Amino acid sequence: MFLNRCKYYFCLMLLLASSIISKSQIGGLGGALLNVTFGQGATDDITVPGSPLQMGYTAFEYTSNICPEEGKYTVVSGIPQDCADNSLIDLFADNTPFPDNNGYMMLLNDVPHANAKILFEYSISACYDVDYQFSAAFINIDKRNNPRCTRFSSFTLEIRDAAENLIASTSTGDMQFAMYNMGWHFTKPFVNFRIPPGTPLPLTVRIIDEPKAAAPCHNYVAIDDINVVVTGSRVNIVFDATPVGFWVKSSCFQDNKSFTMNGTVETTVANPAVQWAQSTDDGITWNDIPGATGYTLTQNFPVSDTFLFRLRAADRSLITNPGCGITSAVLKVQVDGLPSFYNTTNNSPVCAGEEIKFDAEGGATYEWSGPNGFYDNIKFPGIFKSELKDSGWYYTQIITAGGCRVTDSTYVRIIGTDVKAGNDTVICIGTAASLNASDGATWSWKPSTALSGVNTRHPLASPVVTTSYTVAVTDEYGCSGTAEVMVIVKNKEKVSANFSSSTYICRLSDSIFFVNRSTGVIDTWQWDFGDGRTSSVQNPPIQYYSNIPTSINSYTVRLMITDTAGCSDETYQTLKLEDMCNMAVPSAFTPNGDGRNDYFWPLNAFKAENITFLVFNRKGNKIFETRNWPDKWDGTWKGEPQDPGTYVWVFEYTDAIGKRQVLKGTVILLR
Repeated sequence: MFLNRCKYYFCLMLLLASSIISKSQIGGLGGALLNVTFGQGATDDITVPGSPLQMGYTAFEYTSNICPEEGKYTVVSGIPQDCADNSLIDLFADNTPFPDNNGYMMLLNDVPHANAKILFEYSISACYDVDYQFSAAFINIDKRNNPRCTRFSSFTLEIRDAAENLIASTSTGDMQFAMYNMGWHFTKPFVNFRIPPGTPLPLTVRIIDEPKAAAPCHNYVAIDDINVVVTGSRVNIVFDATPVGFWVKSSCFQDNKSFTMNGTVETTVANPAVQWAQSTDDGITWNDIPGATGYTLTQNFPVSDTFLFRLRAADRSLITNPGCGITSAVLKVQVDGLPSFYNTTNNSPVCAGEEIKFDAEGGATYEWSGPNGFYDNIKFPGIFKSELKDSGWYYTQIITAGGCRVTDSTYVRIIGTDVKAGNDTVICIGTAASLNASDGATWSWKPSTALSGVNTRHPLASPVVTTSYTVAVTDEYGCSGTAEVMVIVKNKEKVSANFSSSTYICRLSDSIFFVNRSTGVIDTWQWDFGDGRTSSVQNPPIQYYSNIPTSINSYTVRLMITDTAGCSDETYQTLKLEDMCNMAVPSAFTPNGDGRNDYFWPLNAFKAENITFLVFNRKGNKIFETRNWPDKWDGTWKGEPQDPGTYVWVFEYTDAIGKRQVLKGTVILLR
């Protein structure tokens, strides 16, 4: 060790070799005479051990085994699960606060020993009449259900002068089981001390592993953050016009921003002075800012880097000695450059209907834009149910915390069918809606109720109640999706137009009686009788046809009805004009096949309804019967020609005014 006595301030400054700083993170960090964090790992792999303490700092032997052998120590960033037969707690982080990522700590497998052993020893220089604190962080990492030990390790923290006189000390006592409260926590015992003037320097700080009874017991302990720091009055710093607690400012180098920091000192020093210091290596080294000796500091930041600032306060006679003053917490100014390690991705290609997921890296915030007005401002946006139209380029503004930004892009490809089933359709009972699914390779409709087919693209649906149909469409890629369409039925009862009447009109004048036989919850009727006359009543009066032109051979009568739901139906009937309507039954016929008078039937029975025409032979046997005019008797019975002679006929029918008529007579069959 090289000691350099302070010329005016009765203090000694310790000059540390660069190898000590780089390996064990020991060095003055502005107000801290000693700060041992054991360094950081390059990765989060806890199986990679850290570097040992330098020779002379400990009496214990180092091992690169991450589960140290009895009586040895190692340096690790986490406790492996399989150490000591899985009897250790799952400690995955050291005690050093952020940003000490993958931070290391000392792991000791402590065994019984009759005499005290030096766990850590280091020489420091300090100033007279300044308050200091010596501390270290400990944690017992044996599980609570571990029955190995009845007495755990205990340690003494002590400070001695150059003559080995004890200045101050404290004991940890037995290291009890660790307590879990939102994670495992170290305890940090400390001892405060002050060096009276005339004390021989340098000082030696030690952590002593106290004697341990010789019993079959060993205890695992982790140690971190061995510190000697100045204590006393409080030094506070804040960013100007910024609430307390905001320790970081960010900007972009292109903005060339300036930030102002203000400091206050709570001190009883008779002649106080302050000095601002800056670090650009994450606090490993600090440099006083020339001329920055006031309580306000304004700095301009035209280049990208990370800048740390703190304020040191001390008696004016000691202000140039970093080890003799009180130091504030740290303010951080992060000046960003353009993002360099960034990336934008998505999970396409995906089938239409599946979720598109985006991801961006390299920024603090993000702004997304894309087809169909897509916009979002989160790291992981998405489109929950994609459509074919969502294919295309998506652009991302990747923005640093300080506002520097770059643009990246990613292409989204949606494959398969963008399933559609058309708009909802309104129908009336008795009608059908044509369903229309998207193009694809196969279709499957559900339910099958009232469908003309379930595996076609355009089935007809004719439900009697409102029904929701779902179609599953699979395309040539095997992508499938579904869509729904509602067929809404307006009415609850089918509306059906129907009427009855004579189907013939006799010249030159005639009358027709129309009987409405329509069904449904009918609200309106509209009759058109074919000759220019109309009616809107349910049952129209008798219609009279006269002076019918000879050029007209028929009239078409139409009835259109509408129900209370607005559903309608119509029916047509053609009335044929006949020149002769006088009904007659012939008195004779000659069924000899000569084409004249070969059949017997009632003539001109145009107006007859519900007819029954019967023929009997002389024995009273019924040999012919029909209910359909003008079916005709051909003079045979059971396929055999009947003998010439007289036969009896009976003709029953309903006339045009609804009256039942019965006619009887005879006919002569001639051969």
